Amino acid sequence: MVEARVTGERWVAKRLTFGKRDLLPCDRRLAWEIESGYVRAIASSDRETIKVLGIWGPRESIGTFVSQAHACQLECLSKLEAKPISIQSLNMNALLKGYIEQTETLLGIARERHLSAKIVKLFSWLSHRFGTPLESGIRIDVPLTHQDLAEAIGASREAVTRELRVLEQSHSIEWQNRSVILLKSVF
Repeated sequence: MVEARVTGERWVAKRLTFGKRDLLPCDRRLAWEIESGYVRAIASSDRETIKVLGIWGPRESIGTFVSQAHACQLECLSKLEAKPISIQSLNMNALLKGYIEQTETLLGIARERHLSAKIVKLFSWLSHRFGTPLESGIRIDVPLTHQDLAEAIGASREAVTRELRVLEQSHSIEWQNRSVILLKSVF
């Protein structure tokens, strides 16, 4: 585990590298400024059910100080380069607004009745946040496993895998390496 140290009132701002599935060190006085890679905020209930509270990427800042959720953790979805920063240097209103918007969006997606709608809405949301426009649609480079998708929308991994096959067969999505492309036919 890597520690960010405080000297007096100044954080030592050194870029750190974390691996996929690493947990970022948590401190209520600390935020992480993401330079590359993706991280998700998750909360676990007593039953070990994971709730995804948001997903952050390059040029964004996040810390557990924004959540009152029990057992909130920041988990790397990919190799991540980030540096610790003092929360005093952040625009807290903008940061909290963004966090609340993400959490509310994910809750709204999870409340959808149909699994295909949940997945398409999640991909649409991710495409607006992190997508790269292509001629055929929008590529989403956030490396999410079927289990990650399932946890984000409140479904089982098996059901998500089946529905992804249906969406691919109906030409709503296609895979390119480890990226998903949300095809124009969905818009």
